[in-house]
Amino acid sequence: MGVYKCIMDSFENLGCRVQGINGTENHVHVIYHANLNISLDELLKKVKLSSQFEIRKKHNQCFSWEEGLFVYTTCKKDLFTEKLMLKQEGFKHEMISLEEELYYLRKNYEKAQQLDQY
Repeated sequence: MGVYKCIMDSFENLGCRVQGINGTENHVHVIYHANLNISLDELLKKVKLSSQFEIRKKHNQCFSWEEGLFVYTTCKKDLFTEKLMLKQEGFKHEMISLEEELYYLRKNYEKAQQLDQY
């Protein structure tokens, strides 16, 4: 069982259908349909805990998740585009670093928050 399969199983065991997964050596992106009966905080804690256990058992005894995470939602009409972007994840990080991507995402989030105030 691969690392992505461990992560997917963790989501699916909590009632969340995974629609795509990809990443690089230092982070992962997952597109999933949320289970509205569990809070986002609780879901991600449980996914991290159960997938970490399985990854340690099957792949890397020293594996652990970092503290931070970044989550955003998308609408159904943008799902196809999000899935295409997910497939390009490895290629994208040959051009920009994770830190640059996070900076860009935070800036866009801040702009959206400012627009919501009006």
